[in-house]
Amino acid sequence: MTIIDKNELYGRPMRIENIDELGENTLNKLKKAIKAGDRKLALDIADYLFWEGKGIHDSLTDWIFCDLDWIARNCREEKIPEVLRFVRQKKGAPYKSKGNSTWNALNQVRMYAEGMRAHRSGPEEAGDFIITEEPDRYVMSLDPCGSGGRMVRGPLDKSGSRVAPPFSLGKTSKPYPWSWGKANVPYYCIHCCLWSEIMPIESNGYPQRINECPVLDFKKPCRWYIYKSPELIPAEYFERVGLKKDISKFKK
Repeated sequence: MTIIDKNELYGRPMRIENIDELGENTLNKLKKAIKAGDRKLALDIADYLFWEGKGIHDSLTDWIFCDLDWIARNCREEKIPEVLRFVRQKKGAPYKSKGNSTWNALNQVRMYAEGMRAHRSGPEEAGDFIITEEPDRYVMSLDPCGSGGRMVRGPLDKSGSRVAPPFSLGKTSKPYPWSWGKANVPYYCIHCCLWSEIMPIESNGYPQRINECPVLDFKKPCRWYIYKSPELIPAEYFERVGLKKDISKFKK
């Protein structure tokens, strides 16, 4: 029997049924409640699913930020792009043979939207954000994004900004091509510059998306631009990461 109640220690709902039931996945529990016609239980489980997985998600983003901060303090911040390149190469290795470089902006938007819903972006950390269409591009407005923006602003659980005491996790001390030519970029956010702009330009000739990181004011949303054709991406977005727009190198 599925029982969901508020856990006073953690201040949120938690499954509290018998020990032999706790190992059954919650989605399966939800399906059973729907099939049984138990509307209240189904809604309770759906609400609980907001919390399940969020704790580990938030902990892992903190973990990554802490790791990058340690690297910057002990090995110099210039080592961070080396680490992130290694991670990207290892992480992306299984998918190299499954895709192609054909540009499909709408599919890109759908993929990014799925990721940022799961990333719990938005002011309520629930996966809500705004996507608009412009003549040449799609714009995703994440207010904040569910990782870097959330950690810098400070989560809803009031545990505090990760760039303020007692965390005091780091930002770039000066402008670099891998920080969009800006100082004060949180170390966590650098992967967006490397993974979606610099490395795709190096391999395909153009970035997957453009990131506008609100370095000067993290109360503002992070914005992503997905252009409808790579030829439409302005040259300035190549130049700010130390590269040049060269249409002859674009992979179709």
